[in-house]
Parts: sequence; structure tokens; C-alpha cells
Amino acid sequence: MSRLGVPGAVLVAVGCGGAVGAASRYALTVLPVPSPGWLPVATLLANVLGTLALGMLVAAPSGLLPWERFTRPALGAGLCGGLTTFSTLALELADGLAVDPGAATVYAALSLLLAPLSAAAGAAVIRRVTPPGAAQRGEAG
Repeated sequence: MSRLGVPGAVLVAVGCGGAVGAASRYALTVLPVPSPGWLPVATLLANVLGTLALGMLVAAPSGLLPWERFTRPALGAGLCGGLTTFSTLALELADGLAVDPGAATVYAALSLLLAPLSAAAGAAVIRRVTPPGAAQRGEAG
């Protein structure tokens, strides 16, 4: 048990998930993702994918995931937390305001609109494909 009251194995799981999420976000920035003008599509894509996954995770019924004590923190705080990035969004937005205020405004609007919508969509997908009572039976649709 850590001084935070969290078992060390859970902290390790979060760290592993975070490493995968951060590496994935970095991979999106170095891959040739098409960007119209200044718009940082890679960060927008990372944030939308991460919030989609987080919406799915939050909507998944308790007991549905194997080793849930570790998988929920590893996937939520770790993977999704490492993949999504408010700090990069804020920095790119500040830079964009100096370079192209119109594109920066579009970027801010898209980020504020698409991330919550993708979280809601992820939750809706899980609710739709999970049969009633699946968590109690250990099944997933």
C-alpha cells in the first residue's frame, strides 16, 4: 500500500497504461497526419480518441472487465490520461492565436465540441452492446 492509500500494483498498472497512452499520443504527432494549414489535427485526434475510450470505460458495467481493480485505473487514468492532453491543446491554442487566430478559434471550438460528444458516443456504444445483466454473468456483447 502506498502512502496515498493506493496499492502499489494499481499504481504500476496506471503507470503502464500511461506509458502506452503517452507513446500513442506521441506516435500520432510524428505520423504524417494530414493537417489543413495550422490546425493541429494529431492532438485533436488524440483527445477525441481518448475521450471516446474513456466514455466506453465509464459506461462499462462494474464487473465486466477482467481484473477490474487494475484494468479500470490502468485504462482510465493511465491510457486515456496519457493519450489525451489538455496541456498540449492549451499550448497549441496559444501558439495558434499568434499564427492564425481563425484556425485557433476553430481548433478550440472543435476540441470543446468533439471531445464531450465522443465521450457520450463511447458510452452510448457500450450501453447498446452490453446485454442487461452481462456484468453479473461475466459476459459482454
